Amino acid sequence: MTKKPFVIGGSVVGALIFLFGILTPFFVEKVSPGNVGLVYNPNGGIEKGTLDPGWHGVGFFKKVIQYPTKLHTIEYKNMVVSTKDGKNIKVDLSYSYKVDPSKVVELYNEFGNVPVEDIQQGFLQKRMLAAARKSVSNYNLLSIYGADATKAGLEIQKDFEEDVKHLGFMVQDVTLGSPKPDNNTQKAIDSRIKASQETEKKKIELENEKIEAEKKEVIADGNAQKKLIEAKAEAESNKIISKSVTPELLNKMEMDARLAHGWVTVEGGTPLVDAGKAGSDNSK
Repeated sequence: MTKKPFVIGGSVVGALIFLFGILTPFFVEKVSPGNVGLVYNPNGGIEKGTLDPGWHGVGFFKKVIQYPTKLHTIEYKNMVVSTKDGKNIKVDLSYSYKVDPSKVVELYNEFGNVPVEDIQQGFLQKRMLAAARKSVSNYNLLSIYGADATKAGLEIQKDFEEDVKHLGFMVQDVTLGSPKPDNNTQKAIDSRIKASQETEKKKIELENEKIEAEKKEVIADGNAQKKLIEAKAEAESNKIISKSVTPELLNKMEMDARLAHGWVTVEGGTPLVDAGKAGSDNSK
């Protein structure tokens, strides 16, 4: 008879444990890492505030909706856009985004109980396409193939980021892939590139010819200057010589010549040499 209270007490504890195990899922929820929790109350909708990752106690009949806040990387293939010169091309676009935890409630109120994956394949894809079309339409086909591709990608990121950030999407690392034209457009591109290369080649050849002509002109000017300097030097030398030759110098030179070679007298077409100095030299 004394054992009955213990039996009854054990039964009660067991029943309570069993009941707690059944009821726990109704008021305890776990938020997984990389997510925040929204508490949905059937009586009032989404409650303010969010739940961090971990276990949380919630009221009966309340439901926790988990919203991912980790980084996602998305890629859209073959999006059709048009260039400034009216060419339709296909491009690949990729970007990364996270959901701002502080705006998850507003995001839920905007889209309802729609998975983020559906939002990124629906709403976000449309907004990305709109930003891409706006940016690419500012560039010609050839320019979007060159350095302007990076510029266009930055413009797309800026427009896309501004368009969706009020909803809580934080966008980064937008990348614009290489355009994919159709066959006819590709042929036109190849033809224009070839023509551009030929034009550039001719420009280089003309520039080289100009450089060569300028080089020859410099050499010719140098030679002319050299000759002018030499002519001036020769004229100056002659001028100095002419000033130094006086009548007295000429007479002296004449006397020196006569003393050295004798007198030369022409008579009847036959030159005669005076014995003077020459005779004296022979006598020696």
